[in-house]
Amino acid sequence: MDTSVRYQDEKEQVWDAIHTAVELQRQVLKDGTETLMPEDMAQYMSANDLDYDMTGGDRVETGS
Repeated sequence: MDTSVRYQDEKEQVWDAIHTAVELQRQVLKDGTETLMPEDMAQYMSANDLDYDMTGGDRVETGS
């Protein structure tokens, strides 16, 4: 795969994660209730060695 195509794919993944995080934050601010981190976001962060809180059990488990 061409480097520029991989870069564009990566950019799209990052944008999707940021958009999801913003939407979850809006939900929390609106409802005052906690939300869970989507599993795909946690996997992306882990795969790219990005730090995030893993102690609070705040990920959505999608084993079904």
